[in-house]
Amino acid sequence: MENIKLSDLTNIVKKTINKNLSLSYWVIAEVSQISLNASGHCYLELVEKENNQIKAKIRANIWAFTYRKIISWFEQSTGNRLQVGMKILANANVDFHPVFGLSLTINDIDPSYTLGEKAKEKLAIINALQKDGIMDMNKDLELPTVLQNIAVISSNTAAGFEDFQNQLLGNSQGLKFNISHFPSIMQGEKAENSIIQALYAIHDEIDQFDCVAIIRGGGSKIDLDCYDTYNLAAHIAQFPIPVLTGIGHDRDESIADMVAHTSFKTPTAVSAFIIEKSVEFDGMLNYYFQKILESTQQRLSAENLKLTKLSQNIKIYSTDRLHFESNKLRSIGNRISASSSKRIFTKNQEFEAIFEKIKFKTLSRIEREKHKLDMQYKTIALLHPNRIMERGYSITLLNGKVINNNSKINIGDNIETIVKDIKISSKITNTETYGN
Repeated sequence: MENIKLSDLTNIVKKTINKNLSLSYWVIAEVSQISLNASGHCYLELVEKENNQIKAKIRANIWAFTYRKIISWFEQSTGNRLQVGMKILANANVDFHPVFGLSLTINDIDPSYTLGEKAKEKLAIINALQKDGIMDMNKDLELPTVLQNIAVISSNTAAGFEDFQNQLLGNSQGLKFNISHFPSIMQGEKAENSIIQALYAIHDEIDQFDCVAIIRGGGSKIDLDCYDTYNLAAHIAQFPIPVLTGIGHDRDESIADMVAHTSFKTPTAVSAFIIEKSVEFDGMLNYYFQKILESTQQRLSAENLKLTKLSQNIKIYSTDRLHFESNKLRSIGNRISASSSKRIFTKNQEFEAIFEKIKFKTLSRIEREKHKLDMQYKTIALLHPNRIMERGYSITLLNGKVINNNSKINIGDNIETIVKDIKISSKITNTETYGN
């Protein structure tokens, strides 16, 4: 077999491809890589998967002129940028380059195919939410009569959030609302996780809020696929307080809108709904206030009439009653007066008898006590020392004190002995124990 150079072989391959393949094919593939260079050329890697395994892979490019022509229509039709993970139907030529190898040059992309694939994915997510029993969980929550404390998930720079806030806080009815802003990315690849993190932050303060408003507006109308994911929809559906959405999804209703308690097209539509709820409640309060006021006034009039009649009846009745009671009291007074005089006379006689009895007993007691005192005086007189000494007894003193069994007597002490009318002085020369 004749040897050939590599370049000759690659030229043979190129000629064979150009000779045997059609000018272009409509190719179904998934975008696995995509990049746009400074010149405006778009470079992609396309794959076909089966059971999540890559079955085929090829490089592709869209030259700058073609890219500018087809991409605006694609984005306008699908609402999304051409991005990784997207399934497309592309019209492409097969090219072979001796250095860069096999590739596709894309001439056009059919957005209707991508929309169809997205619709299939969207339906699968809706079915999964229904199968898991969470599709209507947030819708089934009871919406508070007044939505006064509102947690808002929105971008820091979103014009929609500014409009929402201005309309609520500057409402012509003078209603008061409390808005707590939880900043989030609202479109693109990072939006899904960012919104979920904001929901977690609100959940930490759940008792402070009546509802959650997820709003966006004023930004690009593309890259809104984040609102059609199972993960975000599941978090919204299972959130414990009502979620209102106003994400400006013009083409159709997103899954986030479907699972939310109530969805609106724009942020200002959300704020208008919140204001309307408060106005309705305020009107209801005024209605019931007027009903209560009317009922109260009617009741007061009826009661005043009853009181007037009752007052008249009381006046007539009280005059008759007073006359009757006056006569009754006069009769009782007369009876009391006669009875009292007789009773007083009887009691006076009883008091005089008692007084005489007390007087007699008192005098008798005094005589007895006087006799007892006389007897005690005579006994005391008989015991006086002079009377004792008259009977032959004496009293002995030591240092002016009477000597008794407890006195301490020493030999040589001077003592005095007193007998009737005589005092004898002595000196102790001896002591003896006596009587034992």
